[in-house]
Amino acid sequence: MVWEGDGLRLDFAFQRPPGDPQLLLVTASASRTQPGTATGVLLQAAVPKSLQVELEPPSGTSVPGPDGAPLRQRLRVRNPGRAPLRMRLRLTYTPPWGVRVQETLEISDFLRPPGSDPPPVGSQLGAGGVG
Repeated sequence: MVWEGDGLRLDFAFQRPPGDPQLLLVTASASRTQPGTATGVLLQAAVPKSLQVELEPPSGTSVPGPDGAPLRQRLRVRNPGRAPLRMRLRLTYTPPWGVRVQETLEISDFLRPPGSDPPPVGSQLGAGGVG
């Protein structure tokens, strides 16, 4: 788990494509742990200048209650210098009670030390961060 608040949970899954050791694919999944739908969900990401990040379009902009499908978005992170991965996320959403929320997360501890491989495909790791 990367972050959780207002019944909204954000998880990351990692994958390194074969043949491209500089590329890390991060799939962000937003799901609800409480009843009600979060709407207007927007994820933005920034990385240091030594890295590059590209966000693919999300699967939608709303996250239904616990029985619904999570919203997914893939981030393509290119790290030519194999620097430690750091990321700033901005998560904006409107919870079921209708007050727009914006959270900013600083993440720097969700991968292993520089030079090591990311977690196995499909695994999930938590990240430190405060909103």
